[in-house]
Amino acid sequence: MPDAVQRTPFQPQPRDFTGHRMPPTVPAGTRLELSRSRIVPGQESGFEDWMRMLTTRYDEALAPLSAERSAFEATFQHTDAAGTSWIYHLTFAGEDGSGLDESNAIDADHAACSRRVKEPGWEELTPHFMLAPAPVREVMQEWAQTGAVTAAGVDDSTRPLLAALANPTTREAFARIVLGEASDAPSRRDERALAQLAAAGLIVQSGDGWDVDAAHLRTLLQRGTRRRPNQGPERFLTSDGRIDRYPSQQGERHEFLRALAARVINTTETLKEAELGTRLAPLTDDTALLRRMLVDHGILHRDPSGAAYRLVAVAAGNEG
Repeated sequence: MPDAVQRTPFQPQPRDFTGHRMPPTVPAGTRLELSRSRIVPGQESGFEDWMRMLTTRYDEALAPLSAERSAFEATFQHTDAAGTSWIYHLTFAGEDGSGLDESNAIDADHAACSRRVKEPGWEELTPHFMLAPAPVREVMQEWAQTGAVTAAGVDDSTRPLLAALANPTTREAFARIVLGEASDAPSRRDERALAQLAAAGLIVQSGDGWDVDAAHLRTLLQRGTRRRPNQGPERFLTSDGRIDRYPSQQGERHEFLRALAARVINTTETLKEAELGTRLAPLTDDTALLRRMLVDHGILHRDPSGAAYRLVAVAAGNEG
């Protein structure tokens, strides 16, 4: 008699697991998570009933997403070669969203199906990369951080700033910087909040710490309600401050790259390649290309070992 087929092992994360570190391509203040759990043997039809219930009550299932800060969810089922049935769940959500609220009917029924159909807990896959067009990314990030999308008519240049201030974690981090009470050893969550504040133009690196980016705030104030500029380096950026395209003219490209470099490094710093990549990530997904262009244009100096970078000072009268 042949041996019985062994089920694929299932090792859910411990209850105190806080989640994997997000890659730089995932917007600050959000989480991209792919989780899987084993379906209880014999409950494959129960899984189908569960998904059918959510489909039938689709509009009702949408209602809690604002409080949960969930911008996207998708569920998959897979039976592996060993015959083990799995449920995979993909989510893109804000860090400060609520969990299921079983005081409302749809969440209560959803949780009841989960307890009946799948084994307790989830295995969390490690995220490495996320790709989304800028307009889609902007809306998803805003929903994930605020539970809403700003009404049309708001100046695009202020959207990242408003999204950052609407998020409780980033707002608290900003308040600590304003009051001079920022931690010398920020937690992982604090680091992501600082990255979001920097990308929004609210703070700027100053030595080993951060300061309010007063110059950028004054620029926004002077800009008023104007839309995306039609001249200068800013016109080559998306509304959330990421690179839309590189200028074709050599002089404009150099000016554009110089402006980008000034956002991420000052003349007193020397950065390792990994640290430079982290600072460039809010500007582009292809940080290697941007880094090479900054070196090729003589804006960044790379040491002979290729391990460290510094900003090349511009002599008066030689700008551009």
